[in-house]
Amino acid sequence: MNELIKCSCCDKMLLANQMELTFGLPDEIFALPEEEKEVRAEGSTDLYVLDGNRFFVRGLIPLPVKNQEDYCLGAWAEVSEKDFERIEELWDVDVPVEEPRIDAILANAFPYTISNGLIELEIQLQDSKSRPMFYITSHGCTLFDEQSNGIPAHRAFEYTSYTNKNRFSVIEEDELESSSCSCCESEIKLFCGRVENQLGDVEADYWIRIPTGHPNKFTVAISIDKNDYPRVAVLYGENGDEGLTYWIQEIENSPWEDFGDYGKVIGRDKVLADQYRAFFFDVVDQIAAQDTRLKTQIGRNIEDLN
Repeated sequence: MNELIKCSCCDKMLLANQMELTFGLPDEIFALPEEEKEVRAEGSTDLYVLDGNRFFVRGLIPLPVKNQEDYCLGAWAEVSEKDFERIEELWDVDVPVEEPRIDAILANAFPYTISNGLIELEIQLQDSKSRPMFYITSHGCTLFDEQSNGIPAHRAFEYTSYTNKNRFSVIEEDELESSSCSCCESEIKLFCGRVENQLGDVEADYWIRIPTGHPNKFTVAISIDKNDYPRVAVLYGENGDEGLTYWIQEIENSPWEDFGDYGKVIGRDKVLADQYRAFFFDVVDQIAAQDTRLKTQIGRNIEDLN
């Protein structure tokens, strides 16, 4: 039976048993080619060693969900060899309450999370049937804030749905007033649309500028309202020999500056410093893969985007 919980920020009912995001390996080990991984890495579902001198343990990052039980992220952390040996020693026993926490570094990059550098944490070992708990100690990390203050159910849903390839649906809307290209006088078409998540909520609104005289090139403006702060990122895209590539536009290079209630255009530095900077690129990937008007413009290699 599917248990539903009510989100504290919007009162929408969400599936509680689908709220889970787990990393199967530390990022550096996961990124290795399979044949290299077999030579350099050795471990199990909970403990891993890389190159004989780097040590990783798997655990849970508890995030309080407002008005509900905690939501946990499954992650890996890197520890010293001495601490790794202590963890192995205590792995199959009930850890005494006075056992001190172990300093570690988070070994996975979480979606839509920002920090000022490496994310430090403390590991609290549990009983023999439970994975260790990770407590973020880096104050400059958004995970620290979320663990300290709690998250709404929608944020948990956002974490969980990150790995779902089909988590976004692109809905094409109106064609807007066109203009002419200053260099070749060809028509520049302007379209708009929206991006929805699996719950039917609008995640982003967007506008596409398509210069018909310049195949494979386009500009897209993406408006999001995460954290109650409407803002717009403008990206220039080109489908070339290296595939589809995007560049964040500075305000002075953007064909737009302001979208009214949808927010003002923010420059490259602000986009890169935004907690949801990766979200902008996730959304534009889905627009490029699903919007038929843009697919016509960028033409070739479009099958690689689906």
